[in-house]
Amino acid sequence: LAWYTEERVARMNRPRELMPEARSVISMAVSYSSETASRAQDSQNRTYADHDDPAASGVGPAGRIARYARGDDYHAVIKKRLKSFADRL
Repeated sequence: LAWYTEERVARMNRPRELMPEARSVISMAVSYSSETASRAQDSQNRTYADHDDPAASGVGPAGRIARYARGDDYHAVIKKRLKSFADRL
C-alpha cells in the first residue's frame, strides 16, 4: 500500500487543509454483501466446514473469498453512486 503513507493519513485527518472552503463533510458507506454472492459462498463454506478432513470430504482444499471480492469492483460501484448523489446536490 505505497499510497497509504503517514503524510496522506495526516492530510485525510485535516480536511480543512484539503478544501479550506468546505463547510461540511459527507460520509457514505456501501455494503460489500450481495445476496447472490453471499448465498453461493455460504453454501461452499458449509460444504467444507461440515468436514474435519477436507480430503475425506471430496471437496479438496478450499478457502473463503473476502466479501468485497465477491461482487463487482466496489470502487466502480461507489464511484457511480457518488456521481449520482453529487448530481442531485
